[in-house]
Amino acid sequence: MVHKVVYTHDMKSIFSTIVLAFLLPSLLFAQTKSSLRRQAKKIATDIEMSLSPAGGCDTLMDLNGDGFKDIVVEFYSGCGTGEKNGTIMVMYDTMKRRFDISHQVNIPNAHFDFKKHTVTKYYVANGGGYAMLYKWKGIKLMPLEKIEVDVDREPTLKFRMTKKNMITGKTVHWVSDAVSLPSVYHYYRYRHLIRRCSESDDVIGNPPIY
Repeated sequence: MVHKVVYTHDMKSIFSTIVLAFLLPSLLFAQTKSSLRRQAKKIATDIEMSLSPAGGCDTLMDLNGDGFKDIVVEFYSGCGTGEKNGTIMVMYDTMKRRFDISHQVNIPNAHFDFKKHTVTKYYVANGGGYAMLYKWKGIKLMPLEKIEVDVDREPTLKFRMTKKNMITGKTVHWVSDAVSLPSVYHYYRYRHLIRRCSESDDVIGNPPIY
């Protein structure tokens, strides 16, 4: 015996609602990808124009491990002394669903440890400098330690380092004939996040990568 199923108007409405519930997020996400890419390209272009005449190299990369790609612009500053590799980050805010240009961060000589979710930076010039270690907390960088580098030139050239634990407040001091930073800072061993922009799959000007 064959039973014929008769779909009432209410049943059809329920079925349509279920189908839309599955399809709508995909449709919205597709629109979001295109919109975000346009937004990212404009932000990166504005940043690079502000770096003129040096310019910069841009990409989209997940920096903090939240699964969403952030804007990265790398450049080299010609002003001042010391090593001056710059990394400008504009993080993607998952709550606001947009890039948070209000928290644009410029990190000198940055090193990203993607396994430990930490970031280091340093800048040491002729008169001294500093170094800092951070850990990601959402889209913000929380300071873990800071190192001050002071230069004494009399009677002989000496570098005095003071490391402060930003959580406990504990400080450690040491003196050296040269700048001496812990290996985590990769002092004068800078490595670009973007090796060659022209061949990168993640360059913002290329087809969508989300």
